[in-house]
Amino acid sequence: MGRVWWLVLLLWHGSAGAWMSPYVLRAPLQPDHGKACVATPAVQRDVIGVSFYTDAQHSEADPALVAANKAAAKPLDDYLRQVQSWSNRYVRLGDAAGARCAGQWLQDWAQGQALLGKVNPQGEYERKWRTAGLALAYLQVKPRLPLAQRQQIEGWLLQLATAVQQRYAARKRESDFNNHAYWAGWSVMTVAVATEQQALFDWACDQYRLGLAELQDDGTLPREMARGKKALAYHQFALLPLVWMAELASRQGVNLYEERERRLSRLVSRVLDSLADPGWMAQQAGRPQEPVSVKGLNASWMWLWQQHDPDARLQRWLKGLTSLQAWQVGGDVLLWQVAE
Repeated sequence: MGRVWWLVLLLWHGSAGAWMSPYVLRAPLQPDHGKACVATPAVQRDVIGVSFYTDAQHSEADPALVAANKAAAKPLDDYLRQVQSWSNRYVRLGDAAGARCAGQWLQDWAQGQALLGKVNPQGEYERKWRTAGLALAYLQVKPRLPLAQRQQIEGWLLQLATAVQQRYAARKRESDFNNHAYWAGWSVMTVAVATEQQALFDWACDQYRLGLAELQDDGTLPREMARGKKALAYHQFALLPLVWMAELASRQGVNLYEERERRLSRLVSRVLDSLADPGWMAQQAGRPQEPVSVKGLNASWMWLWQQHDPDARLQRWLKGLTSLQAWQVGGDVLLWQVAE
């Protein structure tokens, strides 16, 4: 308990700067008539995932193991999607009751120390991704929640971010340098902004810079190129958190987009060109590339990039887009207010 209160104290004295949320209400605030929220599901303390790749390149996934991992994560995902549904409704419609229920569910899991029990290696990956979704859901409703509730939720988010940070701080394993490291940065950056913690934010920016350091002049990432038939898929998966970090950092007055002579744009161009014609990527990876989905999460970076730096190549994927959902980046992507 002492550690929790130390985190709470740190929380309220973490930064003197102004922190900017990417979310603003899109409609007048609607009255909350006090209807009871749906009961909070049982707290999930342990995160035990199921590893599903069966080869050294991590390119062959066992369908049965993939299904088992999804089943193991389902209670977390059901919880997160409901919280995001309420928080999204608050931003989109001014639904005060939605904000209250999202806050209640977050507080209940904070009090139960959710996701802070036993965690295996695959579980560490799953926790990292869901921490970002939780932090963004909280950030959406934060202005409506009372101080005591915010303190409890933010103390919990800080513990989750610290757990993610500690996992990737050593930089000794392969996953300390590949896409997982960038997703760790995204996870920690969302918590940093939600809890206004400069030290966490700085660490997340360094994870972004780690990605730029890995990036070659031809726009490739060697550790993702080594994924064989999934090289293109994992280049896009690595690009996702880098674009999202650059955008969230820009809201805080830090221009990661421009660092190292706009090096991120090299990866963007490589992914876009390879989506249009995967031949070059297949030649470099030594294997034909699997088809890559450009929906949901995989389209979210494209929407952000098009707002920031319009590119005609993106029109193919974004034409007619009216909705875009991805729990890893807060649910309804189109609620995000892109920095000018």
